[in-house]
Amino acid sequence: MATSADRRLAVKGLEEWLVGIFDSLPRTKNLNQLVIILREMAKNTADHTSGIAALGLERRLQPTGTEVLKFSYSDTGPGIHQSLWSQWGEEAKIKRLRHQGVAESYRMALKEGFSTKSGNGVNLGLGMSLIMQGCISLGVDLSVFDADSRGLLTNLRETTHSEIRKNFFHLSTNMGFAYHGAVNL
Repeated sequence: MATSADRRLAVKGLEEWLVGIFDSLPRTKNLNQLVIILREMAKNTADHTSGIAALGLERRLQPTGTEVLKFSYSDTGPGIHQSLWSQWGEEAKIKRLRHQGVAESYRMALKEGFSTKSGNGVNLGLGMSLIMQGCISLGVDLSVFDADSRGLLTNLRETTHSEIRKNFFHLSTNMGFAYHGAVNL
């Protein structure tokens, strides 16, 4: 997805593909909610990339006869933590330096109404909280890679600083931002 128009077209195509494959499945899950969550991740990926972005989906039959949908969406943006850090002036950085790690950035990002994206204010700040809560309710395993950290969002019992710190790990390599996960269909 190289351009903004390409990105929006890819998100629309992904949504249509998901609806098509889910129409043939028995209704054991709220598949409409799953489409909304997967579309929201794709939209976030498209909106926050600084260049190209990639969407990957794999539908696989398990040896048990069940199906699993695996997904990986990644962008070349700076990630949530770096986006927040770059928005602050020097005085704010010094003031927050002691407390503003990745865990605190995610505590902010997982609040409804919070967004690092500028715009007209419509539908901003719902993405990450909607994605996390939807994944938890549907049993989707979801982790994110953000700059040099990996976080297990669906392991969070609450969005406190200490709970997020327990579920994020330092990777020592910068990779932009990515969602990775799987759900049994």
